[in-house]
Amino acid sequence: MMQQLLNQILQDNFTQDAALRTLRELKEQALLLLFGNSQVKQTAWMEGITKDNAYEIFDAIEAEIKKIEPLVIYMPCDISGEKVALIGTKARQLFGNNFLLEIKSDPGLLAGPAFAWNGVYKDYSVREKLAGQKGATLWMLKEAIRKQ
Repeated sequence: MMQQLLNQILQDNFTQDAALRTLRELKEQALLLLFGNSQVKQTAWMEGITKDNAYEIFDAIEAEIKKIEPLVIYMPCDISGEKVALIGTKARQLFGNNFLLEIKSDPGLLAGPAFAWNGVYKDYSVREKLAGQKGATLWMLKEAIRKQ
């Protein structure tokens, strides 16, 4: 039951923040139903969740979500939820269903993303390519100035 709920949360969310937000919302609904005077009817996803195990189940799911090392994607601008879903879908095809992203904005990047995963950072932006060509660019500028 816990694994089914975790799988559903991961299926519906592509970022760790979104998955944790969904979990908090589900926990709030469950606790309101179990401990409050809610008129909300129990839904199928709550089957097996009782007053005795609710906190334990939600804490365990939160721990499982936090265990997943997300692929951090640095983008030069903010991207829409549709683009996050597109990237997330492709990433899950490549790496499996228990895969999450974390999208961050880095305005210093030029025309391309950078990635960080498991402690490795790779910059695929034009900024990185220009930095790699710094010596050649300086030499060309010096030659142009010298010819004048």
